[in-house]
Amino acid sequence: MRWSGLLVLLLCLRVYAHEASYSTLYVDVRSDRVDLELLLPLEPLSLALTGGERTDAAAHMAPSELEAYVRQHLSLARGGHALPLTWAAAQRAEDEQAGIAVPVQRVWLSAPLAAASEASEAAGLQLHADLIVHQMVSHRVHVILRSHFAGGQTGAENLGIIRLKRYDLSIASGSVWTGMQALFALGLQHILDGTDHLLFLLCLLLPLPLMRTAQGTLLHRPGVPRLVVRRITAFTLAHSLTLLLAVLGWLPAGGVWVEVLVALTVLVAALQALRLSLGSAASARLAAGFGLIHGLAFAEVFAGMGLSGRELFLALLAFTLGIEVMQLALVVLVMPLLMLLARSLRLYTGVRVCASLAAALLALAWLVQRLADANGLAIPLLFSDLLLWLLVCILALGLLVFFAVMLRLSWPWRALHYASSSPNAGQ
Repeated sequence: MRWSGLLVLLLCLRVYAHEASYSTLYVDVRSDRVDLELLLPLEPLSLALTGGERTDAAAHMAPSELEAYVRQHLSLARGGHALPLTWAAAQRAEDEQAGIAVPVQRVWLSAPLAAASEASEAAGLQLHADLIVHQMVSHRVHVILRSHFAGGQTGAENLGIIRLKRYDLSIASGSVWTGMQALFALGLQHILDGTDHLLFLLCLLLPLPLMRTAQGTLLHRPGVPRLVVRRITAFTLAHSLTLLLAVLGWLPAGGVWVEVLVALTVLVAALQALRLSLGSAASARLAAGFGLIHGLAFAEVFAGMGLSGRELFLALLAFTLGIEVMQLALVVLVMPLLMLLARSLRLYTGVRVCASLAAALLALAWLVQRLADANGLAIPLLFSDLLLWLLVCILALGLLVFFAVMLRLSWPWRALHYASSSPNAGQ
């Protein structure tokens, strides 16, 4: 009895091992075609080919046999009309599944999207697949939609799972306008989520209300709106240029070292805001130079989208507009507040110094962390905690300075003190 129970357990574990492997189908919907990438694990594929016999049939399968099998169990249609599948290539590879390298057969196909009627386009695409599932009821095919600009998709998402008695999935239709809306929203969100970009913009704006004379005296700077326009325009033109070049593949898009340079730009901008050492022309050149680096970081968003031609141009236009609108909103919200605080030189100096120190400290932490990531090093937890506490202390000091100056400016007993000490008091 004990041995029979052990045998049942081993059989269950063997079945579980078979269920752990799965197939993956990646779908990329372009303007003129649909690209498919298929990963079929060799062991389940052999079982499906031999009707359940344990052989290495998939490993010795001829390319023509593999193509015939895939075409028999995979199809794509639009509006009820089958789309012809073009065989692109096939090769052996490994796919990591649950931390295990699984040998797979990798296949690439494509289906042209010819001009169709409005009804067919509105119906979207219909995918039918029963690869391996037709023989192994426990097998699964994970279908992932990697890119679909017209459908408003900006990143990979799970389309569904092919399993027993569920062989069909649909891909909704869309339009160019839907894709542009999605990329515009992505541009807005990219600035909102990019703390380093927001902090850099703040450091560009912080020194504008004040200027330092040759004698070191702080004065209110004339023509602040014009300087804001000049500085933000220089930054915008520069990052738009490198964003375009990186998306076209002429410059590297993103990466660890680009992120290191972004952190360095925030650190330098924070130190310049602290010192008030640059004139208007030099500050515009600095904004333009650093904008070139930020544009490379923005371009990382387009990695893996696989856009080209008209779709790429429209996506780039919409994404850039989203970035600029969010930058403009930040300037409109922050700059009036800075001008209001700058009415008091003492108050604004405290705010500027504390904000610049906090930004410099945060940028330094990013710089150290990203340098460590680039070199595969681990940052000690004590160092991170120390930087965090220093940042909290600087922010707390800034709040104390702010409230102390505000209290001094609006102290109600100050007038009473002057009144009681005047020569005419008490008469």
